[in-house]
Amino acid sequence: MTLGQDAAALGDIDQAVKLRDQDIILLNTRGLLLAMMKRYDEAMADFDRVIDAKNADALTNRGFVFRLKGDLPGALVEYERALAINPRHAPALSGRGVVYRLQGQHDKAIAEFDRALAVNPRLVEALSNRGISLVFKGRATEATADFDRALADFDRSIEIDANSIESYHSRAGIYEKLGKADLAAADLRRALGLAPRSIFDVAAQADAKRRVERLEKSIPCGSAGATVGGNESCL
Repeated sequence: MTLGQDAAALGDIDQAVKLRDQDIILLNTRGLLLAMMKRYDEAMADFDRVIDAKNADALTNRGFVFRLKGDLPGALVEYERALAINPRHAPALSGRGVVYRLQGQHDKAIAEFDRALAVNPRLVEALSNRGISLVFKGRATEATADFDRALADFDRSIEIDANSIESYHSRAGIYEKLGKADLAAADLRRALGLAPRSIFDVAAQADAKRRVERLEKSIPCGSAGATVGGNESCL
């Protein structure tokens, strides 16, 4: 689903909720849509309606809203509440890892992503965010192994979800670090060619646009990345 489709989807879900106003899945889904539309109070109201059912998904979704609002301590509380209900709840483990990553605690973040992926090896959020934390570790220590692991995580996340803007955007950073400007530019163009599905995607595309313009100037004519999707990058 893209951002432009959210309003239409919300109307459909509103109608469904009127018929099944206690449906936990519908309420969680509507809450997430409202959160992505920055209607945070309404999103929280939907999640609150199912928390009494000790629903780990609703608590994890509340954590996500706190993250969107920039309240990392609040997000952490919600993820820990979800994990108290289900210690193997992969999205909550991954969400807690994202909080640690945003706080610069990359070793703790990686450990959380490892736990999440042990439960669900196909969880793209955990793969891409583990890759980002590994990149930061590699930059700090110049450890080639961290960059190799990060690249493997981004490759795997793209294999699972070929429309993951964040994964292409992040993998481009690895290629830049390795001096492979043509591959970096190609990934950034792929990120720009996809429909954003979240506000994080919108931010990634804004950065990708800036970076690809800079990278194109460093790509020699005839290189592998000089033409991607019909766009000439030779100057």
